[in-house]
Amino acid sequence: MSSKTLLLIRSIIACTLFTISITGVRAQTQEIRMPVPVSAAKKAATGHAMQSEAGRAINPRTFLEAGERWEVRLSQRQEVIHSKPVSETESLNSPEEKRNFAFESHTSLPERGEVRDQQVGESVPPDFEIVDDFVGNSYNFWAPPDNNIAVSNNGDLVSVTNSSIRFMDSDGSLNLESDFADYLAFLELPGGYFDPKVLFDASSNKFIMVVLNGNSPVNTVAVGFSTTSDPMDTWWFYTFSGAPDGSNNWFDYPSIGVSTNDFYVSGNLFNSNDNWQQTMIFQMDKSAGHNGESIDWLYYPMVMDDNGFLDFNVVPISASYNSTLGPGIYLASTNSSGGNSVKIYYTTDDVFNNPGLEVYDVDIPDYYATVDGLMNGTTQTIRTNSTRLLNGYFGGNKIHFVLNSSGENDDWTRIYYGIVDVTDNSGIGARFGLEGFEYAFPSILPRGTDQNNGHSIIGFGRTGETIFPEYRVVAVDDNLDWSGSQLVRAGENFVDFSSSNTERWGDYTGITRRELAEPEIYIAGNYANFNKRLVTWIAKIGGEITVQPPVTNFVANQTLITAGEGVSFTDLSTNSPNEWSWVFNGASPSTSSLENPTVIYSTPGTYNVSLTTANAGGSDSEVKFGYITVIEEGSAPVTDFVANATTVVEGTVVSFTDLSANEPDSWLWNFAGGSPSFSNAQNPSVTYNDPGVYGVTLTTSNDFGSDQESKFGYITVTEEGSAPVTNFVADATTVVAGTPINFTDLSTNEPDTWSWNFPEGNPTISSLQNPSVVYDEPGVYGVLLTASNEFGSDTEIKVSYITITEAGSAPVTDFVANATNVVAGSTVIFTDLSANEPDSWSWSFAGGSPAASSAQNPSVIYNDPGVYGVTLTTSNDFGSDQESKFGYITVTEAGSAPEVDFTADVTTIEPGGVINFTDLSANEPTGWVWSFPGGAPNLSTLQNPIVTYTNPGVYTVSLTATNDFGNDLVTKEGYITVTEAGSAPEVSFTADQTEIEAGNSVTFEDLSTNDPTSLTWSFPGGLPATSALSMPIILYPNPGVYDVSLIAANEFGNGSLTETAYITVGVTSVRESDFVGDFVLYPNPVQAGNDLHVDFTLSKRTLIDFYVVDASGRVIKRLISHRVKSGLNELTFSSNHLPAGNYFLVLQESGVANHLISEAFTVRH
Repeated sequence: MSSKTLLLIRSIIACTLFTISITGVRAQTQEIRMPVPVSAAKKAATGHAMQSEAGRAINPRTFLEAGERWEVRLSQRQEVIHSKPVSETESLNSPEEKRNFAFESHTSLPERGEVRDQQVGESVPPDFEIVDDFVGNSYNFWAPPDNNIAVSNNGDLVSVTNSSIRFMDSDGSLNLESDFADYLAFLELPGGYFDPKVLFDASSNKFIMVVLNGNSPVNTVAVGFSTTSDPMDTWWFYTFSGAPDGSNNWFDYPSIGVSTNDFYVSGNLFNSNDNWQQTMIFQMDKSAGHNGESIDWLYYPMVMDDNGFLDFNVVPISASYNSTLGPGIYLASTNSSGGNSVKIYYTTDDVFNNPGLEVYDVDIPDYYATVDGLMNGTTQTIRTNSTRLLNGYFGGNKIHFVLNSSGENDDWTRIYYGIVDVTDNSGIGARFGLEGFEYAFPSILPRGTDQNNGHSIIGFGRTGETIFPEYRVVAVDDNLDWSGSQLVRAGENFVDFSSSNTERWGDYTGITRRELAEPEIYIAGNYANFNKRLVTWIAKIGGEITVQPPVTNFVANQTLITAGEGVSFTDLSTNSPNEWSWVFNGASPSTSSLENPTVIYSTPGTYNVSLTTANAGGSDSEVKFGYITVIEEGSAPVTDFVANATTVVEGTVVSFTDLSANEPDSWLWNFAGGSPSFSNAQNPSVTYNDPGVYGVTLTTSNDFGSDQESKFGYITVTEEGSAPVTNFVADATTVVAGTPINFTDLSTNEPDTWSWNFPEGNPTISSLQNPSVVYDEPGVYGVLLTASNEFGSDTEIKVSYITITEAGSAPVTDFVANATNVVAGSTVIFTDLSANEPDSWSWSFAGGSPAASSAQNPSVIYNDPGVYGVTLTTSNDFGSDQESKFGYITVTEAGSAPEVDFTADVTTIEPGGVINFTDLSANEPTGWVWSFPGGAPNLSTLQNPIVTYTNPGVYTVSLTATNDFGNDLVTKEGYITVTEAGSAPEVSFTADQTEIEAGNSVTFEDLSTNDPTSLTWSFPGGLPATSALSMPIILYPNPGVYDVSLIAANEFGNGSLTETAYITVGVTSVRESDFVGDFVLYPNPVQAGNDLHVDFTLSKRTLIDFYVVDASGRVIKRLISHRVKSGLNELTFSSNHLPAGNYFLVLQESGVANHLISEAFTVRH
């Protein structure tokens, strides 16, 4: 997508929100109400109320009855029993390779927070484990997978990709899988489905799904609500225009979130050229959606940040584990090309209560523009994420979020984890990653068991010059301390599924968790398989959270007080303590268990303060000795002062004013460079005669003591110069209400500050040099500008400078005649096409009757041959406009000039080709003049000439035809195309081997001549069975003799070649290998519709694939791809979708070509 376009738009679109009464039971979960921002927020967008939207229902069980359901089940067995399948299942532990990253912390702190890059150093073992992992959705490879996933509290999984939806049990057992095109066919949408997102809303105990359909100009956002926590029950789907504001744009990059009562969808609008235009946010009532009622919703267009710029990719932030957020929700956005802040948005209320959208800015450590990733084995690259924020969660008054960022001093793309505390608008962040690798598309969720626990899990992709694209997981806490990452699924090859040199990894990955006391998190990402495609993989994450003991610290709001004053203490301890024990010597109370207590000190003295904090990981204490000083009532001065000017020209007098507290009664000033250089006056005046930078010191005293304040470099004395002479100009002084006016400073003598005043303008004041202002109300207004520099200031006032008229416009005149070439005596009807609603018309018709008219759409008779002009003047309350069309009407004698048309017998030829042109002109022309640029001849007066073209190119043809009544000309641009001579491909190919054993692969190479531009291979019995690559690698799992065919094409034609009986595949038995032992398939033959069972024994826990293959070697179905325990296992599947015939059941160790076994079986009807 294109980079963010910044548009200065201050228009606020007025609208009226519907007020709708809803009766129902609200969710009874813990509710988090959003804190009020520390700094004043600005309006980001105005919500627009829309009509209610009705839904349509789908029941997945009914859908399966009409579709395909293989009912695959995998279980581990204790003994071989050739009867009914064993029903018990067992989750599968993963021994997947686990590699710990090592890191060290960089302790330098930028102003906005802490950044730490993970580097090689001390190893930190992870405190989580990959409990289970299995293959995710099938998809069609036309685009990256874009994985997303959600899990219910019961363990039901909904997994979605760019082309399919899958419902599973928690161990990956499949209940439903379908293309979205089939699953949502009842919506009857015209485009393709893409970018699905899904979540489980724990407060309502139901799923919500979003999927997009089509692009410009017909783009739809489809939102689905489940009716229960079981995704196999009924869903209600609602469809919304992707551009509800009526713009010709399409909706992309969806993000979703929930508050207590509402569901949110945000995304980016792009035009038909894929250029970003604006961010759009939908807010809707979720309870109506789950109940299948008409749903009430609104949208926020033209979302602007706190600087008034349109913002890109604003992401809803849902609440964390065991809590909800509302009313309203937080949203967040980062700059997609690097930056140092995050924009925090929040909706002010639920959809029914006239909400608004406001925004403020939080500084965070720098994040840097990313680079594409390298891949092992190729010079191609793969696209990592930009620095747009991907997802996040809200917990403990903090927003946790992830994106990608390069390192501060290198070009390796890393993970960036940020935290914003919404109670004080503070932000911290850290980068994670090793040099030599690129990291992509992280997704984050909490691991903790309450909203204040800052432990998180992040799933992410990784690639590099020495590895293939893989999927990993890492843990992090709110101290920005990282675990080592673990490998979820290793890549098997580089990615190559498009013609681009830079492949797409996707737009996002998925993460979800069950609302359980012990963390159970599911992540969905992808890796590159052996066939150079991205494949979805899902992992279940568990393990105890290692709670670090607190590191105690605290601060007081003041440490020097008078007797009787109170002191407020704030806990600054890290690692989330949940117990506090304070001891305050000399204070009341002397102890406290509050997190942030306030105490009173009544007796003068110096006192210690101690704090002990604790959590499940342990405790820690901090004592600050002599921390609080209490003095008698009555205090020594606290010195302060100010000068009336701190930058002056030489010879200037500066007046100093004492601002000291506690009533000093004596003063001693020291003025370096001043005259005098000392003074005992309270408020002295000093002359500075020499240029330079000078400090000032003041010591004040009273009966309780003294105090000194020194301000170094306080006074700057410059050489003489000139104050500005102020002047300015506006680019327009009379405009209609709502039109921006740009003001330009024309002041001389180099001012460096500007103070504008715009009565009734928006804004009314500005400190910019050249501001832009909008006046919304008609009237006449003055403008004031004060310009300043170090030598002084000047003010210019222009009275009655700006005139604002009411919104409305003078007409823009236009018209059309129903005929412009007529014979004498004909009537011509004129139609007014003027814009802006004119209310009077003045026509002038030279040669016409009548010659003038005030009708809007007059009729005029032309009696005399000739060529005549027409003029129309239109008017309304806002002005007038005139349009003249000279030589507009041509009047001929009775009889008609030709109406030219022609054709060629062929329009695309090779050099030397001959074209026959045929005149098709009407009204009996008597003369013809042809023009043939590039042809021979290049001119002709024949009615139907023959022309030869000898040079390649694209050529125009023109014909002028005449008769006694006039002439006519037609030109056909680019009508003739002469191509270079060329030939269709002559097809040839070879294979690196033609006799192999079952389970091995063959590499084919295209040897066709004449530069083919497309290839279509056919490999009966091979995996895959087709390919468009120039050197495909094909796996043959079953014995047999197979043909190979290739069709090669270019712009000159195509050719084909079939080698019959080209590949011979022999039998390989692996029954005695260390991979698989027993392999028993029963019943065999099987009656159609009954279950098939296979008992198989594995010598090790490994990742396996099961396929059903027909007699020709074509793969009918991949039944499972799963990591299975060693020992005896059973697979069960239905034969319901197999026609009568002979088949093979193939078991293969994933990624190991010759580790497979097959068994023939027969289906009877």
